[in-house]
Amino acid sequence: TADKAESAALTQTSLTASFNKLDRELRYAYRVNDEYVAGDDFAVDYVIPDADNNAQCVRLTVPRTGGTLLRRQWPQTTTPADPAATVTTVAEDVVSSVESQDAPGVLLNPFDRKAPDGTSNFDRLNLRLQSTVGLSDKATTRTYDLTFTALNTVALTTALACTR
Repeated sequence: TADKAESAALTQTSLTASFNKLDRELRYAYRVNDEYVAGDDFAVDYVIPDADNNAQCVRLTVPRTGGTLLRRQWPQTTTPADPAATVTTVAEDVVSSVESQDAPGVLLNPFDRKAPDGTSNFDRLNLRLQSTVGLSDKATTRTYDLTFTALNTVALTTALACTR
């Protein structure tokens, strides 16, 4: 029981720290773009300013079969393959917690972009993931359903798409 509790606490602490970093970053995003599928990955991208106020694209990806939540950042004026792009791990051992109602067992995109509407003037990104840490009977699974709000959302008339 103690091992299982410790495993759960470590999982929670690690993911909470990672999601807090995402929250701080997305808070200053200019735009959250629609979620999509890129090859074998679920993905979403958003645009943030760098220290010099230049637009930077950030892509979050999770393999369809689960694995590592990755973050890739590159200048908006280039592509994700740019040598200046940086890739970091946000979280490991995650999988989408969104199951298709039409096809049980089929996982759907864990990213869900909500555009500004009558209830909010800001882009929002909903992230729904599960993380399992630990071995066999000591494994612990946690479900995360988080909404990040881009408080610096700019008008759709400003071109802020990222090259996929």
